[in-house]
Amino acid sequence: MDTQLHFVPRHVRRKGKTPTTPIVALNSPEPGQQPPPDNQNDSSKQAGQTSSLTDQDVLVYIRLALSDYALSSEDTLKKTFLWNLRENDGWIPVNHILQRSVFLAQNMESEILTENRVIKALRSESTQSKYALEIRLQLSQDPSSSRSHVTSDTSRGAYEMKWRNREPGLNASEHDWAQKSLYLENIPVQHRNILGLFNFVRSMLSSTDVHLEAILFPANDNEYPSTKLKKCRGFAFVVLSNTSECLRLNELWPWTGVTTRVQETSLHQDATRFGFRTLLKTAYVEMEAQYLEHRQNLIAEIAAAEDAEFDRRLLGEGAPGGSESSLNEEKITDPDGVTTSNSPFPLDCLLFVRNVHPHTNKTTLRKLLTSCLPNDSLDTIDYVDYNKGMDTCYIRVPSPKHAHDVLMSFPATKVQKSGLDDVGGIDGQPIQLELVQGRKEELYWEKVPEKVRKSAVTKCLALLENGSEDSSILRRNVRQRKRRKV
Repeated sequence: MDTQLHFVPRHVRRKGKTPTTPIVALNSPEPGQQPPPDNQNDSSKQAGQTSSLTDQDVLVYIRLALSDYALSSEDTLKKTFLWNLRENDGWIPVNHILQRSVFLAQNMESEILTENRVIKALRSESTQSKYALEIRLQLSQDPSSSRSHVTSDTSRGAYEMKWRNREPGLNASEHDWAQKSLYLENIPVQHRNILGLFNFVRSMLSSTDVHLEAILFPANDNEYPSTKLKKCRGFAFVVLSNTSECLRLNELWPWTGVTTRVQETSLHQDATRFGFRTLLKTAYVEMEAQYLEHRQNLIAEIAAAEDAEFDRRLLGEGAPGGSESSLNEEKITDPDGVTTSNSPFPLDCLLFVRNVHPHTNKTTLRKLLTSCLPNDSLDTIDYVDYNKGMDTCYIRVPSPKHAHDVLMSFPATKVQKSGLDDVGGIDGQPIQLELVQGRKEELYWEKVPEKVRKSAVTKCLALLENGSEDSSILRRNVRQRKRRKV
């Protein structure tokens, strides 16, 4: 067949004259070949081809998303299950699981499950398994007749599912789950994901009948916003279906490293090479409490040492080596103590903050401390001098007026509930603000580079010259508000 394309320019083409050879598309197959698939009209097949999840992988995700632990811990999913248990004999729309499961939202990585993909996987599993899931088409009753028909509610999808051979248990308490929980550390790198860790635990127990209720990747307050997926960083919590399996895995891979396992496989060798070990959740909670107490004692010791150093230097003993303060040589010529061009640092522009959350950060503190000021007030604070793990910090402001505004506006009862809390609440140890003055103020600014000090003085003088309030009045107002006490 001649596949040559015939092209005749319009201005010389004769009317009614058509090519004698049929026009064939450039991508037409040769004789005897099958035509290529239509990718544009078959998006479902294309999605199935790009998915790397096997049917068994999909079943792992669905079983974890619909486990007793998930139904007990996820409020939205629990309400969905209880409503369907009461109104629909326990049948839950597959789409509701995909849309409302917190576990799937946090752990699906780059894969996106669809209803058709889940149904395909469920049809491939054995119906004899204790943890098998049953599926059916959703049927709704037509009020005008006695017939049932497939529902047209697109949000519910076309299929429903429920456990085939078991009844979900929702009566387990937090203490019950703790008895079945295990902390895993130094997980081999190739198993640091949901599917890998699921198969890893079952292999460590040498049983395919082991059922995992949950796999949890812990994170601190500053990680994993609501739109970010969780990642395994070498440690995780797993919740097993019974206590005996939990104790057996802990005996095989104890925290102390003294193992009772007999057979050695390549998987065991990898676990040994990475230093894999386990700890019961109850023991983990006790160890965490000891660690927090030890950390708090260290912070208290550091704070006490700093206070002692401050007091020693305030009494004029000088530095340990006998060196004197570089700022002592610079005289503040203004008798009222107002910042001038000769000032070594801006006066009354430093605040000391107590009782902040140890896991907070500079951005959160800036928003929290200016939350009661008018809009666009983030410029009220020049710099937040905060170190991770501490419950105190220093705040530099551009002028005494800014210090006065922060002190007057910040409530005396506001508490930072978490590391990312930039609004504040009540019920706890309230944040305390204090204006730093005198020798303590000098000692702080000594550690600040000279270039930064001069820049702060220049900015403060510009604000004082352009401000509507007299600097001496501001100084008196700030000193009246020097310390906030509950």
